[in-house]
Amino acid sequence: MSTNLQGTVTGILNRIDLPKSKGKWTSKTFTIEVPGDYPQYIQLELKEKDMNKIDPFKVGDSVSADYFLNGNNWTSPDGRIITFNTLKCFNIKGEENKTEEKAEAHFSDSDLPF
Repeated sequence: MSTNLQGTVTGILNRIDLPKSKGKWTSKTFTIEVPGDYPQYIQLELKEKDMNKIDPFKVGDSVSADYFLNGNNWTSPDGRIITFNTLKCFNIKGEENKTEEKAEAHFSDSDLPF
């Protein structure tokens, strides 16, 4: 059974990290602040061919990012299974005429079994 979890997060671009390489993979992460009474900081990842999609933006811009939720298990050398999740961004756009008060996260749960 395959489940494709995806969503959109909208907010203020808080941080853009430098590209990182791990083995044969290169990625760049960035963080979006979703303002509110308890601000949330959501980190997303861009893979090789998509890393330049963040280039037109700067910290402080209002943005909206579409992502896939990916999860994997990794078995450590001592046999422990470690699970990790990644929000893989596949599209990012500027949000004109948005204010911090209107920024919000949108999550698609139509594929969830509950």
